[in-house]
Amino acid sequence: MEVLVTDGSYKHTLAIVRSLGKRGINVSVMATEKCPLASTSKYCQAAVISPGYHNEAAFVEFLLSFLQNKRFSLLIPVGYKAVEIISKYKIELDKYTSVELPPIEQVSICLNKKRTYQLAHQLGIPSPVTFYPQDQDEVAEKATGLQYPVVIKAMREAGGNTITYAFHHDEFIAKYQDMCLKHHFSEPELPMVQEYIRGPGYGFFALYQQGICKKVFMHRREREFPVTGGASIAAVSVYDEKLKACGKKLLDALNWHGVAMVEFKLDKADNQFKLMEINPKIWGSLDLAIAAGVDFPYDLARMSRGEPVEYSEEYIRGLRYQWPIEDLICVKSHPSYFWPFFKDLCNFKVKKNITMRDLNPAFHYLFTLLGKMIMGQKSNLAGGGPLNQC
Repeated sequence: MEVLVTDGSYKHTLAIVRSLGKRGINVSVMATEKCPLASTSKYCQAAVISPGYHNEAAFVEFLLSFLQNKRFSLLIPVGYKAVEIISKYKIELDKYTSVELPPIEQVSICLNKKRTYQLAHQLGIPSPVTFYPQDQDEVAEKATGLQYPVVIKAMREAGGNTITYAFHHDEFIAKYQDMCLKHHFSEPELPMVQEYIRGPGYGFFALYQQGICKKVFMHRREREFPVTGGASIAAVSVYDEKLKACGKKLLDALNWHGVAMVEFKLDKADNQFKLMEINPKIWGSLDLAIAAGVDFPYDLARMSRGEPVEYSEEYIRGLRYQWPIEDLICVKSHPSYFWPFFKDLCNFKVKKNITMRDLNPAFHYLFTLLGKMIMGQKSNLAGGGPLNQC
């Protein structure tokens, strides 16, 4: 079996390559730059450079031509833009390979947070209080009445660092304007403003086959970057019936197909799970699910071959996982994280994505990080490139 995976620089692409490669499946990765992270794994057969997603027509033309010339049994998109574009051209791509994604109509609901929250409201699933400014004047008008801190988010998912936090009135106005300028946001899709939910982050993960749930997994974030709410750098597998009910209700309503993550926060104020977003894609903490016994990439491969996938919610609960390099980066910004980081690092029961059986990616990661530090670039755990956690 031959599988092609996009976004070769992401650490969850590396997790996919390792998962499938260990099972004897030939895996190739696609990226927009030379020598992406996943290509350095011993389980990667080949790497191909594609046009960037910003030129959608060129990317699609390249991908169709590549798939015509070299047959793959399965195409797995990883990043947000890859999922959006590939789901949009799913009918054309299905002529040459299997694409286990729902139609673009369902994906679009997940990529637009306003539509996501509208769906949640219809289903009775709690979400943070949110308002959607129509123009900059409304931003200024509402600023005095907000309960700080607040979260400023892009309305459409971009897969980058399009989120910030404001703790008082003046900071809010400045940060809102700065985000609009930095990311060229304009009417009618200005950033939304949301109440800040205090509490731990949780994830509900699932594999669906034509609207039917087949595999379930859940985790709780133990540490994240930034500490105000961001990507997992340490997490533990959990099981919670309420969390499952909320996540499954959303994906059932979307008649989902393929994998997805539904992200929540457990609000300390009322002990309710509050919906953050639906990720219509492979997620950054995929390593933990695989280590706990839910091999989502392999189940995708099985599904693409027409094999029956039985329902299961069995996995190791209480399994702790650490991403040491990302965790160390966070310690630099938040010294209070050092002791928890060190305890996990020294605990052999805590699983990690650095393995003696496949060390090249770790060296590649460190050298890439060192290069960025020398060049004076900031590490961006939530953005694109080798440090991406999306």
